[in-house]
Amino acid sequence: MTMDSLRSQVRAGQSCDAVVWLGIGPCLIRVASNAPEVAAYLTGYFRPLLAEAGEPQVFVDALQMPEPALDLDFFDWPRAPGKVGRKDSFVDFPDGRVCRKVRTGMQYLLGERERLIFGPCLDNLNQVVNFIVSQYISWLLRDGSVLCHAAGVVDRGRGLGIAGLSGGGKSTLALRLLSRGLSFASNDRLLVRRGTDGVDMAGVPKMPRVNPGTLLNNPDLVPLLPKARAEQLRRLPSAELWDLEEKYDVMVSDIFGADRFQWRAPLAAFCVLNWERASRAPVVLEPTSLAARPDLLGAVTKSPGVFHTRPDGRPWRGRLVPGPYLETFASVPLYEIRGGVDFDAAADTCLRVLRGGSQ
Repeated sequence: MTMDSLRSQVRAGQSCDAVVWLGIGPCLIRVASNAPEVAAYLTGYFRPLLAEAGEPQVFVDALQMPEPALDLDFFDWPRAPGKVGRKDSFVDFPDGRVCRKVRTGMQYLLGERERLIFGPCLDNLNQVVNFIVSQYISWLLRDGSVLCHAAGVVDRGRGLGIAGLSGGGKSTLALRLLSRGLSFASNDRLLVRRGTDGVDMAGVPKMPRVNPGTLLNNPDLVPLLPKARAEQLRRLPSAELWDLEEKYDVMVSDIFGADRFQWRAPLAAFCVLNWERASRAPVVLEPTSLAARPDLLGAVTKSPGVFHTRPDGRPWRGRLVPGPYLETFASVPLYEIRGGVDFDAAADTCLRVLRGGSQ
């Protein structure tokens, strides 16, 4: 079996006539589907990015169909430390990769001329969104960026990255800063690149997906909770509320306005949340660097994952190394935020950093 035979098998009798065009800075993305419902959902989700047709830098096709039974022996993709359970599986060919989501059965073909997601798309629209985002990330990585596990906000043209271990509060802090008037760049993935004029950051168009505690403690976001559910949540202990896995999508344009996006900006500073939930200590901002604190790398770095391919279509099977991150961040003011968890105090601190002082 070859990638060409798989492509022919999957695409047989299918026509992708519903097309959505997205523009993020210089990157034009073409998304086509055989299901108008998929295109309609993507049009609403990516509304601030809708663009005119042209020559795309990134292209994705999404085929709505029953889960196909491909005669392939998939291997499990290794998960990040601390993550459990099976999530992604893959099979590599000389000219591409086939991937499968273990839980949903969604499948993917990736090659030099192919970026295809297929299966029950209408039941898994978030995975269609994630795949589009992953291909935009791959395009940026091929241009020399490094991928960070970070949120991004922009104030008066100056970008701030916010990293932290999973569940550490970076999305909550970023949304708190949006409530202070800043613009949205990214929720959970940030691309950072050193150029001739300094270091820039680029966000990805994935809206925040947060736990209810984030909504409950931000007046701008409380209306996203049904009133009865909000009252139930207010009665929970704070520790239980923090750990509650109950996700809500925050459509930034609906809450803060369609003009509150800035996908690219010079990176003025980068903060790493390293605070402690059990601590009552005040928030402390400590200047540092990744070279001096290699233990913080784990909170900053992010693998591009199973969907990343090289420019010639060959799949990526590498591992992250610190060198490119240390080089990229060498001249970026980097701070560690320690103490107890206090989002208002942390937001005040981030604004001082962006507006001219770290104290």
